[in-house]
Amino acid sequence: MSTDDKFSCMEIWGGNKPIDKNFQTPGLEFSIFSQPCANAKAGGDVTYTSQCASGRITRIVLADVSGHGELVSKTASDLRDLMRKYINYIKQSEFVESMNHKFNLLQTNEYFATAVVLTYFQPTRILQLSNAGHPPPLYYSSATGLWSFIYQPRDNQEAMTDIPLGILPSTCYSSGQFKLSVGDVIVTYSDALIECPSHDGTLLGTDGLFNLTAKLDISQDSNSIIHALMDRINESTGSQLSNSDDTTITALKVNETKVS
Repeated sequence: MSTDDKFSCMEIWGGNKPIDKNFQTPGLEFSIFSQPCANAKAGGDVTYTSQCASGRITRIVLADVSGHGELVSKTASDLRDLMRKYINYIKQSEFVESMNHKFNLLQTNEYFATAVVLTYFQPTRILQLSNAGHPPPLYYSSATGLWSFIYQPRDNQEAMTDIPLGILPSTCYSSGQFKLSVGDVIVTYSDALIECPSHDGTLLGTDGLFNLTAKLDISQDSNSIIHALMDRINESTGSQLSNSDDTTITALKVNETKVS
């Protein structure tokens, strides 16, 4: 079962260990579930969330790092330092570029990460989203009652943009902005979900994941949404998530709470 945490200003929470938690920040109720492969104590998925000094800015990061062990744990520590450095920045582009710089310092093409970064500004209900080669997040619109994938807009069509972290030192990362409404839901996930094998050996894929997500009960809290999605995947494929890969899902749900 998950536990509920109310975030404090300037707090950073997360890492690459097992997580199953609910969080409350101004304007958001969100949950993070992460289980390393085969119930290991730490894995290659790194998740962090932070709240700024005023409580207005909530940032959530999910990174899927190639490799395991001490190298990933060191990366998790470096990422935490970057979260702290940029915790009061409303714009996230500089933070994402710094993440890429950290991976390029390792000077190896075998070590990289896909990542998705979300920054929510409560007073305007604006969500910024950057995607570095990660599977597209899912978005539920309370206005239409429909789900869709969020595909990253390109700021510069000619440049190499939005590729995984650590591939090229000079990479641009787009930062799409979305006006959210109360009841909207954003789900991010690691590739374990779309690479989950079904009975006949085929992978679930984004289409299969979308079909299962569309049947979720959105009236539930964010943690229940995550576990309901995992149950549907396990039942549909006959597989067990986290047996063969690190499994991470985050879900945020917009509410009417404001900064006190």
